[in-house]
Amino acid sequence: MPGGSRPQMATIGRLEVQVALVPLILNGRLQVEKLALSKADILLETDAKGKGNWVFSPEASPSTPQGGAAPAASRSGGGDSLPILKEVLVSDSRVVYRSGKTQQRLDLSRLSFALPDGGKPVPVAIKAALNDAPFDLAGEIGALASLVAAEGAYPVKLKGQVAGLDLEAAGTLGLGKQQGQVDGTLTLAGESLTSLKKAATGFGIASADWPDKLPKFTLTAQAAFAADKLTLTRAVLTTGKTEATATGTVNLTGPSFGLTVTARSPDLKAQLMALGRLETAFVPDAGASLTAKLAGTATAPQVSDLVLDWGTTRVTGRAGVDLAAKLPRITADLASPEIDLTPFLGKPTAAPASAASGSSAAPAGAGKADDRVIPDTPIDLVALTQAPVEADVKLAVGRLKSGRGEVKDASIAVVLRNRQLAIKPLRFSAADGKLALEALIEPNGKLWLTGEAAGVDTAQLSALLGDEPVLKAKADLGFKISAEGKTLRALAASFDGPVSFATGPGQLVGSAAEALSSKYLTFLSLKPADVTQLTCTVVRAQFARGQGSVQQLAVDTPGLTVRGGGGLSLASEALDLSFDPQLAPGNPAQLAAVPFHVRGSFAKPAVTPDAAGTARAAVGVAQALGVGGQKTQGALGIVGALLGQQSATPSAPSGQPGTPCGQRVASAAPSATTPAQPGQINPATKPAANDPAGAIKGLFKGLLGGSN
Repeated sequence: MPGGSRPQMATIGRLEVQVALVPLILNGRLQVEKLALSKADILLETDAKGKGNWVFSPEASPSTPQGGAAPAASRSGGGDSLPILKEVLVSDSRVVYRSGKTQQRLDLSRLSFALPDGGKPVPVAIKAALNDAPFDLAGEIGALASLVAAEGAYPVKLKGQVAGLDLEAAGTLGLGKQQGQVDGTLTLAGESLTSLKKAATGFGIASADWPDKLPKFTLTAQAAFAADKLTLTRAVLTTGKTEATATGTVNLTGPSFGLTVTARSPDLKAQLMALGRLETAFVPDAGASLTAKLAGTATAPQVSDLVLDWGTTRVTGRAGVDLAAKLPRITADLASPEIDLTPFLGKPTAAPASAASGSSAAPAGAGKADDRVIPDTPIDLVALTQAPVEADVKLAVGRLKSGRGEVKDASIAVVLRNRQLAIKPLRFSAADGKLALEALIEPNGKLWLTGEAAGVDTAQLSALLGDEPVLKAKADLGFKISAEGKTLRALAASFDGPVSFATGPGQLVGSAAEALSSKYLTFLSLKPADVTQLTCTVVRAQFARGQGSVQQLAVDTPGLTVRGGGGLSLASEALDLSFDPQLAPGNPAQLAAVPFHVRGSFAKPAVTPDAAGTARAAVGVAQALGVGGQKTQGALGIVGALLGQQSATPSAPSGQPGTPCGQRVASAAPSATTPAQPGQINPATKPAANDPAGAIKGLFKGLLGGSN
């Protein structure tokens, strides 16, 4: 062909032709009984105008005007019709089709067909491989006259196997002015899509990430293709009880597309497990459905009118990806009236029961060699900022349920841009209160957190987190901190910023309440109810590089007010806190309430009375009893036996029990002890050998999570 890619359209290793002589002699009709071709190399290609090299036109003669039609005899080779080919067999050959820059290789193991007389359809059978994808098909194609005329719609009907999959196709191929037009129905089915995975490479499809286990499926598509535009009247993919459909258009020149997609599965859990991709069976035993519109281009696909229903969960919204940007950018704006996480979480773990001694269950990490409460869990914040994408995602959820409770009116906006990850903000209502959090992670991994909570029910919050509550009260919380590090422990050790916590009336419960049922309360003429009923609580602390200065700590109950202050270290987990208890007026043991210290570590807090306060309280008791000398020493001995060894002066109280809680706590001095500054926390000390303040120690163990 002029302008062709090579001189020969075909080279043939062996050609065998058997011709019927009688029809040829009597009426000049060519009837080929058999044509066998082997070891052939055939090139089928089109020129710039779409004309195929298999379309032959005779050269113009002097009697034929340029471009005019050839005489009938020339078209027929001297007869009135095309040759009759009763049997054609092609084997061990190669056919290459080239159209522009596209080239596909077809290796023929066997091709057989016949060209019956009368312009009837041509029966055909072919066994070959397209690139590396084998197929074995049989059926019928249009009459040879239609193919030679190269005009109109050429019918094709085939059935067989492609790469181990069952295929059935029926439709038309455009010829001449309609070249490139395809219209018809295709059905593809198989016992497993794994068969298609094996052949995908042969069709130029990457399949490395496909699951190894793929279910039985059927794909039926009714479509038309013309002018580089594919129109799907309806495409249906069925696998098990799951069905997905698509309608719309795909323009291959862009490429761009506009499709409406729907999918339904009455048992999505079973389908996902069949794929072998589920690592847990905790997914809803419920039907799922999806509808969405897909539009845009291959570099900027967009999803709109998204509606996903799965069990009681519904998600709606839109999403898109910009693949042409320097970093792919994901955008999404999603909403849900309700999301139920219960099936994904499995059965909730029961809160740990308190031990008979009143101590709480051992925290995570207890019993390890370093005896630390804060785990050394790796947290790679830098990796979050270095993700190879940018994102701007918003999600609003009316109700977020789990097996332990629910969160309401949740909203979050996540922005990943310029290697910074920002959450601004996360808001939700939970435990009868409102909570908000803003976060920023810098490219170097530094974390900035600002949070506040108002009116949160601490018992409900503990239950939501799966922990045993130690406090039942409405609480407010605020913090503005920064931290950096590659583990949770390192983040805590770099903790910077203020933290405040306050509650209104409430109760100490569980292990904390049990810890207060001790001889200390009996000696002070207090009942457990006098201190388990809280009037209010206030804690204010400032942290610098993990060193915390407790500027105000006050706990007020009907029978006892405790004020405190001091320091603690998140780096070493050391404690150095001082407390000043004050009994309500009229309590006969009012003068015996002495200050005490909490030192040691988070895991093993050591509670010891302030020696000077103990001595002064003992003297006060003796004076109140009108005794002295040896009797005073006896009183000191009694107090010493109960409360420990003695030394120096107690702190002066500020505010008096009986004053309204808000006034008393607001005016309370943090502690007689100056709050510890960063670096001033002493190393953990061992508890006293005979610890008489076991109840108070047990209380702090419960609050701090210690077990020993």
